[in-house]
Amino acid sequence: MNEEEIKPKIILYLSHPMLNISYELHQKEIRNMALRLIKDKFIVIIPTTYRDIIETKEERDLIQKNTIGILKQCNALFLCKDWERSKNCKRELDMAKLLNKEIIYEQE
Repeated sequence: MNEEEIKPKIILYLSHPMLNISYELHQKEIRNMALRLIKDKFIVIIPTTYRDIIETKEERDLIQKNTIGILKQCNALFLCKDWERSKNCKRELDMAKLLNKEIIYEQE
C-alpha cells in the first residue's frame, strides 16, 4: 500500500451561490462542481437547503443549526465563484472561520 492510498481524504463543504438562475441550473452547476472535486480525490458534502422557500424564523434557525452541524464534520469550506454575491455563502464563510476550517476558493 503506498502513501497516497492511506492518506485521508479532505471532506469539503460545497458552498455555491444561487444567483438569478433556475433551481434546475443551480443543481446542475453544483453537480458538475462536485464531480470535478471528486475526481480530484475530495469527499464532497453538498448541504441541500431550500432557503428561498423558508417562511418562518423557526425554519431558518433549524436550517442554520443543521448547516453548522454539517460544516463541523468537514475539513474545509469550498466557495464557488461569485460567492461574494450570496448572503448564504458569506454566512457559511463566517461559520467556517469560527470553526477554524480551511477555506478553499474556486479558481476563475
